[in-house]
Amino acid sequence: MTGNDKKKDGDGGSGSGGSKTPMNDPILPYFLLSVDHTGICITLVVLKGDNYDELAKAVRNTFRAKKKLGFIDGMITKPKEEGFELDYWYAVNSMLIAWVFNTIYPPLRSTVSYMKTVKELWEYDLRERFSIGNDMRIHRLKTNLHLVNKEDRHVGKTYWLHKESDMYMC
Repeated sequence: MTGNDKKKDGDGGSGSGGSKTPMNDPILPYFLLSVDHTGICITLVVLKGDNYDELAKAVRNTFRAKKKLGFIDGMITKPKEEGFELDYWYAVNSMLIAWVFNTIYPPLRSTVSYMKTVKELWEYDLRERFSIGNDMRIHRLKTNLHLVNKEDRHVGKTYWLHKESDMYMC
């Protein structure tokens, strides 16, 4: 979907007399609020290297709430034709790149490659580099369970470790 499936410029709108464009129609993915800018922090979670999964959940949730998830999951693609829609796409894509960079721990930012699309940044740099595969996570959970069972005997901690390990060892 490129947004071509949605309303186009001049489609009228809700009878208010003004035309809706992809930038001012809140149901479209190109919509940005007047308070949206490149310096905002979209989540309190900051990528420090080993917490990618936590960051990914927070960013995906924020992007879903702002109707921008399609930019990182591939559902919203760059329009092929020159024109206003391509301009809107570039504006939102650039904003999302800035938002993602703002979630990265400052000393780590310089190690992150610049990508032309937020999808490339998200998939080919951040996820591939920082996501811990399930095998590694299962090993870490088993080690933690062993240590808790051996030393702590803390029921709450043991319960949550077992619960998390069940998610990965189905």
